Amino acid sequence: MRKINILIITIFSTLMVACGGSEDNSSLAQKKAKLDSLKTQFSTLRTDIKTLEDEIARIDPEARANEILVATTVPGKKDFVHTLQLRANVESKKNVMLSAETMGVVRNVYVTEGQKVSKGDLLVSMDADILTNSIKEVETQLELAEEVFNRQSKLWKQKIGTEMQYLQAKSNYESLQRKKSTLQAQLNQARVRAPFSGTIDLVNAKTGEMVQPGTPLVRLVNPSEMYIKADVSEAYLGRFQVGDPLTVEIPGEDKSYKTTVKSVSNVLNTNNRTFQLEAKLPKTESFVFRPNQVTVLTIADYKSEDAVVIPSNVILSGNDGKFVYVVKNGNAQNIASKVSITTGKSQNNQTEVLSGLTGNEAVITKGYREVSNGAAVKVDGKGTSSVASK
Repeated sequence: MRKINILIITIFSTLMVACGGSEDNSSLAQKKAKLDSLKTQFSTLRTDIKTLEDEIARIDPEARANEILVATTVPGKKDFVHTLQLRANVESKKNVMLSAETMGVVRNVYVTEGQKVSKGDLLVSMDADILTNSIKEVETQLELAEEVFNRQSKLWKQKIGTEMQYLQAKSNYESLQRKKSTLQAQLNQARVRAPFSGTIDLVNAKTGEMVQPGTPLVRLVNPSEMYIKADVSEAYLGRFQVGDPLTVEIPGEDKSYKTTVKSVSNVLNTNNRTFQLEAKLPKTESFVFRPNQVTVLTIADYKSEDAVVIPSNVILSGNDGKFVYVVKNGNAQNIASKVSITTGKSQNNQTEVLSGLTGNEAVITKGYREVSNGAAVKVDGKGTSSVASK
């Protein structure tokens, strides 16, 4: 080794002398020619040095002591899945706040929070005595108008009386019918009924309170119509399909629940460049989902079969891109070999290698920062190794 070092020093000294000679005694072309000659000699000597080092390593016990201890793994090929986490909310297609449609005083509140009701059940009523009395008055008038109209109709068919008498009786009867319908519609507005079956989630109405049209009175929710909605970036368009499996997690809860994609919107929100993804509400007896509850969805956005996957931490970067070190058989001992790679997605400290590795290499997973290209290495027997041939 001492002779080799002396030889290298001699080469570099020669180069320095050649480049530092008198500029007056040689032309630029001569200097370039001499430099090229020296570079050729240096390349030849470097090859000879490598050969001598390999020969020395075979017979010199001290060379083994300089080997770097490493551990390796053979990645092989397996399926690789990358998942995406989405912030989502529990929504309900039947979640409505029922409001007052007319001005008045709340007379009765018939429900409480958490109570189950059926479609058409009376929830809140407002003071409607004036309307009720008006309807009764119109009904009395309507009975008389109907009797007069029937009589005039019979007489007109018998050509008795004038057409004007018949038309007046008909007009009065129909006018009172319309008036009764109008009063009945106003009375219905004073009575808030359940538009569908569900559970009372919130009661704002208070007996004796004066309300205006639009005043919130009762919130009604149908739990069977709930689902989970997430806004997804347009970068993920086309990656999800109806029926894709996913998991639902509740912040603060230790459990996750499995479900599937219910629908995927094809229209982008122009304000935030997202599309909507809906998931079915998981069926669970241990947890009750509620509208507007925050959830986290985990769904696969990328899958690759028979992929080469290696630990993310063993991937190094240099001026020429990403690379790893693998162990190969040298002439006399195992050596570290630098392999340039192209990587794909990463998940849980695992990265897919798109090119550069076949899966049969012994990738260095321990000591990879201590080695260099061509360095002598010793594979730790505890590692899972399979040394590739040179």
